[in-house]
Amino acid sequence: MRYSPVPVPPPHCLPHPLAVTFRYPEKTGPVNEKNVSVIQKIVVQSPEQVPEGEKRLLKMERKEERSCQPHTHIFFLKTHKTASSTIMNILFRFGESHNLTFALPANYQPQLFYPYYFTAYFVEGYTTKTRPKYDIMCHHMRFHLTEVEKVMPKDTFYFTLMRNPVSLMESSFSYYKNVDIFVNAHSLQEYLNNPYNYYNQTSRNSGYGKNLMAFDLGLDQHEPETPKHFKLAQKTIETMFNLVLITEYFDESLILLKDALCWSFDDVLSFPLNSRNDSNRKVLSEETQDKVKTWNQLDWQLYVYFNKSFLGDGRQIWARQDAE
Repeated sequence: MRYSPVPVPPPHCLPHPLAVTFRYPEKTGPVNEKNVSVIQKIVVQSPEQVPEGEKRLLKMERKEERSCQPHTHIFFLKTHKTASSTIMNILFRFGESHNLTFALPANYQPQLFYPYYFTAYFVEGYTTKTRPKYDIMCHHMRFHLTEVEKVMPKDTFYFTLMRNPVSLMESSFSYYKNVDIFVNAHSLQEYLNNPYNYYNQTSRNSGYGKNLMAFDLGLDQHEPETPKHFKLAQKTIETMFNLVLITEYFDESLILLKDALCWSFDDVLSFPLNSRNDSNRKVLSEETQDKVKTWNQLDWQLYVYFNKSFLGDGRQIWARQDAE
């Protein structure tokens, strides 16, 4: 894995007024059966243990490996509380094994100066004069396509990950309980009963409390909640990203990603990272779930749209696999 060695001065962390650019028309054992993904199970099993349907996947993979070249220029928008750390780990492993260069945050920061809108100068070693070659970018940021395009090659594959806003909000409230917008609410239910008693739109932490996915995607999470705006947001994300994965279909997402990147099953082997025990998860009433959807209406509309699109793409891939 190669990193850019040239330091840059601390960037000016000033938010951009607009983040959206519109572009319309090692296999080893034993295996922990509790945590290993279905994809790893396919790979580590002996041939006689693999079901016929999964054998078709392996057969198709060998055929594809002869007909396409793996993508090595990749941008992953690492969204919060969506199992994105597992995807990031996959990318790190792939990059290291292929000697690729990562666009890392400047000054040894853990994120690309989130929650400020991303600028190219947030990347270690980037300058307008030198413009080093980067292959993969996958740290937390608030997305700004125009600035990302200054850093990444023109043939970069863009993808991200979305999660049901109900479970996302529950996870976000639990994880960020001590930030200013949540700290005075004793429970998520209390927060949602009177959100404006706690939520501060001008807080630098405001993204955690309302439409978190939209915020990460560079959208304005406070835009009017109208069908016209929802459709515009959906089409904008669809235009900017080659693929949107869904947390609730994580194994299926990895297979879609493998297919899109022309990777092997070995490349997308994964174990869950930064995940909570089920005992730490709060069960939300139907009333609270409805309030989450209402409060995070933009996130909900994005999730419904891309969940439907994802399932459609998945059916096409399974149909092609059956045909082959």
